[in-house]
Amino acid sequence: FLKKLNRQERVVEEVKLSLKPHYTKKHITKEEYKDILRRSVPKICHNKSGEINPVKISGLVEAYVKKYRYIKKKNSSSKTTGGAKPK
Repeated sequence: FLKKLNRQERVVEEVKLSLKPHYTKKHITKEEYKDILRRSVPKICHNKSGEINPVKISGLVEAYVKKYRYIKKKNSSSKTTGGAKPK
């Protein structure tokens, strides 16, 4: 149990390290930061290989940040155009 907890703490630190630059550049909000952290830690902890690969972790974090920025951009543009776009 202690081993699992220690591993999870290391994963959390690694994810925070990858997220920090995006948060300081205001690419993501505080809520998005928390949400990405909440989603990515279990995903990394439950992988089959059991390794903590910083390159893969930063790749996952980059993908989440890109996703959240896209959603934010999409929502802001739909608000300015007046809601749903016709098909």
